Amino acid sequence: MPKRTLSILSAVLIMLATRGQTAGQAAGPDLIQNGAFAEAGERGLARGWSVSGPMTRASLESGREGRACQKLETTGRSVFTLWQDVTVEPNATLYFTAWVKSGDRVVGRIGPLTMAYTEQGQWQQLVGLVRTGAAAKLKVEFL
Repeated sequence: MPKRTLSILSAVLIMLATRGQTAGQAAGPDLIQNGAFAEAGERGLARGWSVSGPMTRASLESGREGRACQKLETTGRSVFTLWQDVTVEPNATLYFTAWVKSGDRVVGRIGPLTMAYTEQGQWQQLVGLVRTGAAAKLKVEFL
């Protein structure tokens, strides 16, 4: 039975400059906990991340340019989701970027923003802007 593999190198979500800040001022810090996947948690998952669905193996491995990445595997065409709830400021504009690699279709989603992985077997950067609206939390998902 074929294996479905997903590797995620990094996931970054930062708040862009708000009214009153100049263009030279830094945006906010990364809002995603352990977005570099550098800290191990339980069962092979990076600390701060959760997985749902029939995953058969999770591990932290060396990825693009030797940096840490989260690798998930399952057998067959099973669907699983790597996710994290992130606390955000209401009505903020956020910049999201992640490096993804898979032998299959992957969707990156942050709140209402959806990005598709199209580079079968190659590292691809997903990038987008998302407006939080009234929400105090957004879900970052890879499925």
